[in-house]
Amino acid sequence: MALHIVMDSVGDMPEAWKEQYQIHVIPINLHLGDQVVPDDGQSITREDFFRWIEEHQQIPRTSQPSPGQFKAFYERIAQPGDTILSIHVTSKLSGTFQSATLAARELQDRFHIVPFDSKGGSLMMGFLARAAAIARERGWSLDRMLAHLETMRERIGIALTLSNLEFARLGGRISGPQSFFASMLRIHPIIELRDGMLPIVDKVRTRKRATRWLLDWLQKRYGDTPLHLGVMHARASDWARELAQRVQERFHVVELIQGPISLALTVHLGPDAVGLVACPADVALT
Repeated sequence: MALHIVMDSVGDMPEAWKEQYQIHVIPINLHLGDQVVPDDGQSITREDFFRWIEEHQQIPRTSQPSPGQFKAFYERIAQPGDTILSIHVTSKLSGTFQSATLAARELQDRFHIVPFDSKGGSLMMGFLARAAAIARERGWSLDRMLAHLETMRERIGIALTLSNLEFARLGGRISGPQSFFASMLRIHPIIELRDGMLPIVDKVRTRKRATRWLLDWLQKRYGDTPLHLGVMHARASDWARELAQRVQERFHVVELIQGPISLALTVHLGPDAVGLVACPADVALT
């Protein structure tokens, strides 16, 4: 019986990986006013997404796929008796994992569905999904695969800096007055993945200091460890390129991935966010 690998669209990965590693992506629902659009990379472009925000002066919302949407998705990609490994955004910040779990229970007589809580998002999920696909190619058992993903999950780090404080305010990360004064003072909150949450761990002034904070974080956490590294951004490609160059000059980077943060995650981080996703090479399957 076949093993299928699924992740939701809060996860990021190069487009080529989806075909190369046969990874299926179930879209998160984007709510633009009264309109619900799937975050599938086709229903709305990034340009149209940001244009809608500017024209309507509103911030979109997101919602997880319903159990019914999960059931329809699983039934479309798999045959009865197949196994589905379903990798999802941290359950501490989204109901997606729970929705997948409910769908798995309803389909348990037809499929063996294993929801996996990434306890993170963005390229972290991409690294996990790719590792699962490579483990599948190598003929690993599901138990061995899951044990390895759990190890990776503990070793992967994420840190980001935010620029648009209005998104952080509406997301509940900071208050209205904090947002106002932070914007006036050009303060960049820093968020770091900790136990499945993304708390603000520091605040710095200016983009230059935010870049320095991210580089120092990478040094303190990983030192000279060989890394698979993602430099991810939300409409901040110039800053991301600059950060990527600094990272390559200073660290042992065996694989560098640059790309946009998913729209589903951009809704919560805001435009002009930039971050690092680091996976030690000794646990990354390639």
